[in-house]
Amino acid sequence: MSAPLQILTLLSPLALLSLLIGLGLVVHVLANEGRGRSARISTVVGLLNLLAIVPMVILALAQVGAARGMFLLVGAALLLVGGLGLAIPRRYADSH
Repeated sequence: MSAPLQILTLLSPLALLSLLIGLGLVVHVLANEGRGRSARISTVVGLLNLLAIVPMVILALAQVGAARGMFLLVGAALLLVGGLGLAIPRRYADSH
């Protein structure tokens, strides 16, 4: 495995942290109905989650077997949480 792939693999636990932070921010925005700074932070973390899909796809293409499925599943979760991080604050921004 090449050095960039090793670095991406070692950084992959950060994807889990990003998912948890993004999901927590989405819940916080829902609980506060879009008021406060959490809506803006949720949008930023949502964009970061969407950008993190690229390394996961690169890792999935470089792997074989079960590891490929794992990285694709993480990429799909990043897509879902990133999309929610962008959509939920926008929903409440329209009502204010």
